[in-house]
Amino acid sequence: MAKCEFCGSETPMPFICSFCKGTFCSYHRLPEAHNCQMLHLARAQKPVCEEIPVFRVEEKPRGRRITSKTEILHLLTAWVVLSICFSTRYLFRTYSIIPLMFIIYFCIVGTGFIFHELAHKFTAQKYGYWSEFRLWPWGLAMALFSSL
Repeated sequence: MAKCEFCGSETPMPFICSFCKGTFCSYHRLPEAHNCQMLHLARAQKPVCEEIPVFRVEEKPRGRRITSKTEILHLLTAWVVLSICFSTRYLFRTYSIIPLMFIIYFCIVGTGFIFHELAHKFTAQKYGYWSEFRLWPWGLAMALFSSL
């Protein structure tokens, strides 16, 4: 049986310190536990990982069209149809109010719709993706049908 060099107890399975090469019991096997003279070797001399600066360069598209003619046509069509859908609640009232309500809804709902859709587009473009509004004819048909 070997003796622990720190406490003197006999141990059937001694541990050998990899720094000072001394023999120790299970309680004093760590360099900190037996006041290892070579403890400075156990501590890291330099950082384990170095910080690497990351520079992000965002290239903004130059000379490209922001929208296509098809997208503008689809946005305008959806804008008009949604304005009609919102103004149909006044269809069975005084007829003189229908054009006025259409214009009001065209301005209010339309601007909200356009800003909402363009926010999708510009957010996608900010992250480098392509985004374009496409009209879904069945969706417009359902909107018109449900507004009546």
